[in-house]
Amino acid sequence: MFMQPNQGWRWYFDKEADRLCITLDDDLHFKTHYKGKQLCPIAHQSQAFSTEDCKNYNLIAEMLLGYKLLPRPLLVQTVLNAVAAKRFLLPVMPKSWFFAPGSSQVAVCEDLLIELSTVAGQLGQFIVLESNEQASLCMLVDETLRLNDTKTMAMFDVIKVMNDRVIGFVSASDTDEFFKLA
Repeated sequence: MFMQPNQGWRWYFDKEADRLCITLDDDLHFKTHYKGKQLCPIAHQSQAFSTEDCKNYNLIAEMLLGYKLLPRPLLVQTVLNAVAAKRFLLPVMPKSWFFAPGSSQVAVCEDLLIELSTVAGQLGQFIVLESNEQASLCMLVDETLRLNDTKTMAMFDVIKVMNDRVIGFVSASDTDEFFKLA
């Protein structure tokens, strides 16, 4: 059974750990990937897991469950980090220079799994968290992705890119090796 949100879930900021966290029940707390400097001011206040958070949680979970490749604990981590990023991250500017142009302009929308190719020649899979006509905020769902000789992204890092960098969408049939961690 997949973990479902309930009225007891609460966001809070752990100052000691410098991380946004969520209380899932009295004995279960989850630390997100996101540090205080990445978060909007409201993230530093305790608040309920909202109706919008539940909607996003279920949409992203349903999309990822379709791939049937993530172990449940990693799936829950991925979904909770995506929901946290959508709600609490500060706006970021596009950093498209790390990625090669895609073959054609693709219509990108939220809650899709996409591929981007770095100028270093590596492919990365991302969840689109926000999107408009020009750019998309994307969260890495691979273990790591080398952007260039000096910069590497870690799982759950976010980056904004222009939509012309998107290579395409990841389909469930393309993901036999997808999400398999060492």
